[in-house]
Order: sequence, then structure tokens, then C-alpha cells
Amino acid sequence: MYPQKPTFEQAINATMLWCNAWENNELSDEVIADRVYELVKTRDGARGFFAFSLASDCPLMDRLPDPL
Repeated sequence: MYPQKPTFEQAINATMLWCNAWENNELSDEVIADRVYELVKTRDGARGFFAFSLASDCPLMDRLPDPL
């Protein structure tokens, strides 16, 4: 997983892995929502999440799961 206070780089890497897994139906909407929630609790976690999710081709931000 990642530490309690992930670095910006760790948050980007985690988001990339989760986004790919979610897109391939390897993570449920509920699981990705829980992981994102935990990640964005910290400043660097939130920065990393949004840096990757908004700048990549990941469809997560285009079709947000209901739990998120």
C-alpha cells in the first residue's frame, strides 16, 4: 500500500496503479473510493491524486463512481 503520509511521488504512483486496476475492473467502485479517501486526507496525497487523475488518460474523473 503506502505510508500514512505518502509523498507526492508515492501518491502519484498509487493513483496510477489504482486507476489502471479500476479501469480493468480489478477494483470495485467501493474499494477505489476508500483508497482515494484515505489518500486525499493528506496534502501531498491529494496533490498526487489530482496531478495524476487530471493529467492522465484515466477515465476516473470522467465517470466518477457513486461511492467516490
